[in-house]
Amino acid sequence: MVDMLLKQTIGLMRKWNKYYGIRYFAESYFFTVLYGTIFVSYGKEVELMTVIMGYKTPNKIYLGADNRTSTVDNTPIRDDVNKIVTVNDNVAVAFSGYHGTQIMFENMTKNSSKDFKVEDALRCIKIIYWICKIPWYKKYAKNILQYGSRFIVAGKNRKDEYCIYTMSILNGKLEKPSLTDRFMFPPDDVDAKVCVDIYAINATNYHSDFIQNTVKDIAKISKLVSSSGDIWTYDLNTDTSNSEHFN
Repeated sequence: MVDMLLKQTIGLMRKWNKYYGIRYFAESYFFTVLYGTIFVSYGKEVELMTVIMGYKTPNKIYLGADNRTSTVDNTPIRDDVNKIVTVNDNVAVAFSGYHGTQIMFENMTKNSSKDFKVEDALRCIKIIYWICKIPWYKKYAKNILQYGSRFIVAGKNRKDEYCIYTMSILNGKLEKPSLTDRFMFPPDDVDAKVCVDIYAINATNYHSDFIQNTVKDIAKISKLVSSSGDIWTYDLNTDTSNSEHFN
């Protein structure tokens, strides 16, 4: 039975590799993804992540996130989770929602080359979703479909353009990527408009540290958000990226 499942999986991965153009998606990745997700799914608690944001200026692209994960009943678990995955110098992805989705993505992309671009990150998210829809795998991935995940993908695309996309897995369905210049996924325990207003005010008045200020201001009114966080920045002039943590 196991051999049959492994053969089916390898066949699916080869098909995805052919039709979706994921050149870096080796067969061995799937097994790491599978066992990593089983571990997360059957852990003591389901970890859910909270606020993430993206912002594009004429010269830079920013991704920001806090560090807190919480249980499904909104009880904080820890404040040391980096929710931004830096794939390479060109691409990074911020995650909110079920933490296991981020772990799957990290396992899929950890050996990616410098040629990995925004389109590849979007395809990897699609693959995660379709893996979760495989009948025999669905029981291990039920948390991804049940609790959902939200993504902000930023960096350079295959046309050497700098862009930001949002994408979500919600209510068991995959939402199409949406191109944007600025966006924020707010925490569930605070009115979205309040969070958007905080984000807009800080982005307008505090250009250099608006992400830190936004996270800290939302943390004052949300028990799901930590006052600490992480920032990924892409400089369009120097064609370089940088990651930093703030407390």
